[in-house]
Amino acid sequence: MPIAQRFHIEHVQEFALQMKRASRLVRKLQIESTAQLLNELDDDSLYPFDYIVYRITGYRAEIVDQPMLLGSAL
Repeated sequence: MPIAQRFHIEHVQEFALQMKRASRLVRKLQIESTAQLLNELDDDSLYPFDYIVYRITGYRAEIVDQPMLLGSAL
């Protein structure tokens, strides 16, 4: 049985679980978007969580008190 993926950032863990429920095609597109985003992030920069979600899904959420994520943590 495969070991479930674990993330150290709670928001990222929840987002990954949501992505897991998407259709196979949507997941494939989101994985490609994630790979592209990770290549563009700067390890020492901070990124709002909704920006990360937007870059992966194309959906821009209005999140109040959203966390800022360090590029190297992603």
